[in-house]
Amino acid sequence: MYQKKILVAFDGLHYQNDSARFAIQLAASSHSLLVGVFLHDLRYMNLSYSYGWDMPVVSYPDISKIEQTDKLTIEKNIIHFTNACGASGIQFKIHRDSGVPLQDLLQETTFADLLVIDSHTGFFRLNDNEPASFLKDLLLDAECPVLIVPGKTDKVSNIILAYDGQDN
Repeated sequence: MYQKKILVAFDGLHYQNDSARFAIQLAASSHSLLVGVFLHDLRYMNLSYSYGWDMPVVSYPDISKIEQTDKLTIEKNIIHFTNACGASGIQFKIHRDSGVPLQDLLQETTFADLLVIDSHTGFFRLNDNEPASFLKDLLLDAECPVLIVPGKTDKVSNIILAYDGQDN
């Protein structure tokens, strides 16, 4: 018997309780495998230069401190998700993706049946536009259906499906 695979994606540094709860309920009702994808944006590494005398200078202690703090935050969020999944009795896995979040998540969607993601998920925001360009690009190139969950979800009464008629 084929088991469906549902992804729920998180900015690893910002756990979204409502998205997790919704994805867990969906996986439980459909008897699907739930994969928690914890994305860690490492593009800040390129922005860590300070300039002195027109020469780039990297402050390695600052980078290692940021990395350590990020790692602890992501692990805390993974534990929170693991506990929620364990309490519901569903099958689940954890994927840790560090690098460029959009590329990492698009790769994850290749062999998934559905992706659940919070409407406020975005990386490297330059403005307050909703949805973030991250979500727009994700919708454009994802290899599976994407379900964007609004911030607060109690009960789903409508699901709107949109398809542009193109194969990519």
